[in-house]
Amino acid sequence: MVVVLGILAAVVVFALGGVSASASVASCRADAHIVETAVRAYVAQNGASPTTAELTASTDPYLDSFPASTSFAITLNHGVVEVAAPTGAAPVPASSPRACTGLTGAHSSGTTTTSSTTTTTSSTTTTIAPPSPPVVAVALISAGRQPHDQLRLTFNEPVSAWSVSITVDTSHAEIYKGMYPRARNYSPRHSVRPHGPITYTWAFHSARAVDPRLINFYALFRYPGRSTGPHAFATDSFAWSATASGVASSGTGHF
Repeated sequence: MVVVLGILAAVVVFALGGVSASASVASCRADAHIVETAVRAYVAQNGASPTTAELTASTDPYLDSFPASTSFAITLNHGVVEVAAPTGAAPVPASSPRACTGLTGAHSSGTTTTSSTTTTTSSTTTTIAPPSPPVVAVALISAGRQPHDQLRLTFNEPVSAWSVSITVDTSHAEIYKGMYPRARNYSPRHSVRPHGPITYTWAFHSARAVDPRLINFYALFRYPGRSTGPHAFATDSFAWSATASGVASSGTGHF
């Protein structure tokens, strides 16, 4: 009976090892995907490949912090996201099917010793990073010569429909100047109510989902005569909704 219990304990430990390895691979892939999304957003916005420092810059960061783990290492090589899994292994592009799979054999739940009297087991706990949300919204402003509100939407999943609105406060008699984007597939329009705010709206709908992408929406305005504001950006607001991979989501906020 003792021998049978020892064998069963070993089977349980081996099973836990498989779960831990799968969790490590999932965490590695999730972190790599987050960095890839941030890199794509940076390139779309700036037209150049970023460094780690540029992704985590204190002003308008694309990442709150760069992923770090004792099990694997994620690095940037001229804008290409690479993964070394386990840590110390030769890095490969995150887009490669081999990325993160090295953790399957590298992680184990521990060792098992069986005898006629004792069975010893140990385990490793791995934290799984949450998946990227289907849509990420970032609000930006510019109070320079070309004052405007900017809403940056990053679609991490194929998107079939979205709508965006930006409302600009006009307490300083601000006047509509323009809006972007004006793509033919979108439906941009604006409205001005007497002594009221300016509202910009965009809408998109497609029977076939389009690939993940980043889109910047700009609400451009100007001051009448020689007035220069100051504009009350904190009273400007935005709202968006989207259907990505069949999942509906929405959000609102202020600039």
